Amino acid sequence: GDDGGAGSLLGFASSSLAASGSPSATVAADGPAGGSIAFDRDGNLWAFGATTVDPTLVRFSAASLATGGPKTPDRSIAVPSIACIPRGSHLAFDKAGDLWMSSACDHSVQRLTPAMLAASGDATPDVKLGGFAAPTGIAFDTGGDLFVADQDASRVYRFDASQLGASTSSPALTLLARTPDPGGVDIRPNLLAFDATGALWVSDFGANTFSKFVPADVAATGTATATAGVVITVGVAALLDSIAF
Repeated sequence: GDDGGAGSLLGFASSSLAASGSPSATVAADGPAGGSIAFDRDGNLWAFGATTVDPTLVRFSAASLATGGPKTPDRSIAVPSIACIPRGSHLAFDKAGDLWMSSACDHSVQRLTPAMLAASGDATPDVKLGGFAAPTGIAFDTGGDLFVADQDASRVYRFDASQLGASTSSPALTLLARTPDPGGVDIRPNLLAFDATGALWVSDFGANTFSKFVPADVAATGTATATAGVVITVGVAALLDSIAF
């Protein structure tokens, strides 16, 4: 985990996660990493640079994360097409090993292929999805479709796997997610995650909620509205920063 963008990485062994408590991090490392992180299929950790003077993306090798202490990325990649601040919002790998980056300030989601990630230097994404107000959370379903949360537009978008080979601003689905309250309240989606049943969970940072949408809710095409079947409210003392199953 990244400690809120301060540039430190904390790792917890699976044995320390078996019970409640306040375990110390198994590995505590200083490194220029901030915000979203993602592991590739080889166990290397990718993250956005911690500050605007750091590269857009940095990689820490799997082997280097076995011990604590200061860490130096073994790969640093600049993405000039994301020139705004704070550059990236969230990261996600697809099945092919492509790295997808959302950028709220650039109003886009962009793709870097494994070949672009193979060495340090500048990289130009080969696919750019647009038409967003401020995209944040991104997640893939088991079929390879990409879902994008757009908090400012109060919408969740689905781009089918067949669309992801080329730039486009036309999602297959534009979803208005609503709560089951009388009359319904629009959810301002921030983070996304799929559970083992294929249900999509959507966080709302302002409302401090997680809402569940079953697969049928997100299978439509065009423009649709769906009502959450489950809404979990988290105490106001907590700030929703990430979700995962």
